Amino acid sequence: MERTVGTGRLSSCVTRRRGDLGRAGRTLSAFVAAAVAVGLLAAGLWTPAVAALGGLTNAGSDAFLALPSTFTMVQPAQGSRILAADGSVIATPQDEDRVVVPLSEVAPVMRTAQVAIEDSRFYDHGAIDPQGLARAVLEDLRTGQASEGASTLTQQFVKLSLQAQALRDGQTAAARAAIAKTIPRKLEDLRYAVALERSWSKDEILQGYLDLAYYGDGAYGVEAAARHYFDVHASALTLTEAATLAGLVQSPSTTDPAHHLQAAQARRDVVLARMRALDELTPRQYAAAVARPLSRDLHDASLRQVAPERNSLGVAAAAFVTEPGTGAVLGLGQDTAYGSGPGATEVDYAVDRRYGGSGGFQFGSTAKAFALVTAMKQGLGTHASIDAPAADNHRPATFSAKQFPPPCGVGGTWSVYNDEPWKGGSMSLRQATAQSTNTAFVALASRIGVCAIHSTMTAFGIHGGDGQPLGTYPPQVVLGAQAVSPQTMAEAYAGLADHGTLCDVHPVTSVVQGGRTLWAPPPDCRRVADPRAVDQATQYLEYNMTHGSGTLNQLPGRPSAGKTGTSDGNAQSWFVG
Repeated sequence: MERTVGTGRLSSCVTRRRGDLGRAGRTLSAFVAAAVAVGLLAAGLWTPAVAALGGLTNAGSDAFLALPSTFTMVQPAQGSRILAADGSVIATPQDEDRVVVPLSEVAPVMRTAQVAIEDSRFYDHGAIDPQGLARAVLEDLRTGQASEGASTLTQQFVKLSLQAQALRDGQTAAARAAIAKTIPRKLEDLRYAVALERSWSKDEILQGYLDLAYYGDGAYGVEAAARHYFDVHASALTLTEAATLAGLVQSPSTTDPAHHLQAAQARRDVVLARMRALDELTPRQYAAAVARPLSRDLHDASLRQVAPERNSLGVAAAAFVTEPGTGAVLGLGQDTAYGSGPGATEVDYAVDRRYGGSGGFQFGSTAKAFALVTAMKQGLGTHASIDAPAADNHRPATFSAKQFPPPCGVGGTWSVYNDEPWKGGSMSLRQATAQSTNTAFVALASRIGVCAIHSTMTAFGIHGGDGQPLGTYPPQVVLGAQAVSPQTMAEAYAGLADHGTLCDVHPVTSVVQGGRTLWAPPPDCRRVADPRAVDQATQYLEYNMTHGSGTLNQLPGRPSAGKTGTSDGNAQSWFVG
């Protein structure tokens, strides 16, 4: 016989061996009780039960012993986890989020809590609990159906094992049958449980149970549940955390603390009360535990703490953060719930359409950073000035077609407005950047060439959020009148931060299995602009952070560079830095 302890794998042949006489006696008594119950219920008898008792007992015993006593259980499926850079779990992309651990890596209080609420006599009885079975038989006879549990923890483990095996084999009907509350199903579980307890110790069974049980919200097994709800290993669970998890197994879909906080706390307190009744807790321990709000145990440290769903402005917001020099994605998110209901969306505003994004948003004056790079490349320097025509948000300046020749032309006159009024005349490029004066940058573009700016922008990877190339129409190039994604702009500005070296963004830094790195992509970077020109342009963006539109986004105690941007009517509002 092959048996691997700790993997949840039970061999296909469970052999019998002699146990102690006490356990054998208890098992025999349970056999009789089960046989009587099954015989009575199968025959549909109630009042005439006494007269038929002997024959039904023999028939039930024969039927019981004729059932199969072996089953094969494969190793429980362990899920993949996507981790953030700090080691916290971002997502578990699989049907079952599970991490198998030995019993030695489960806190003793967790073992105690689970046994207390599920099968308090687990270590005292055999595969069948005669007291519980007698109670269940009476209730089943009263109702005429298998309504009462009385399942020992061993029987529950058998049920979970059969269900897991069926699901692994794609047999959904068999999986449903494995947990059906029927007399034949219960009898089969009893038969398997008796055989199992001859081969496995109580600790081995408890370990298998803790690794298989479903604890709600996609968490299978105690280790995954501990990490999911409390951000700790199962070995570090506290009393209140352990009681919370132990209580979830009975009804995980209605008591998981992620969605049903009050119900979870009420169920936790039931477990604590049971532990107190069994003298597993002192009065003082019990009182302190039930007084502790469950919310204090839960770990909800996430983007939601700084970007809660919705906001007082009634607008949607998204962010994308990448690391200069590597392209590693440090964070992305938005302030909407995922789904199709009110206030929810399945569109990821932060990324390109091919990754599930919206197709992008007009990026406005954040485009001006690349006009600055182009101007510095052409030698204008950090003290340049430009002749900016007068304009405000009501009276535009008009530029002619000849100022923007093909192939990057406007094809006619171009009316340009300023958010902040400008009386016209020479202004420093620093001031133009700080005030984001449109007429100054349109005049600059006419001087240095829209096509030259377009070339710089495409070199930094700027393209439409729908995957299309950046257009050559001057409003698109100079004033950001094309829809792009936050992902694209974060990648481009990271190239500015790294002195003109652009790195392709990648959300996965490594794939690790069992401590062994299977894949770790190196940074994919390339020089796309002259470092001196980029660094000079960055000085303008630094000035904007201290004297211009970026002051509200300044980082205290450290240098920063960035640019704001808006589209017509403030339909989109950006900051990139």
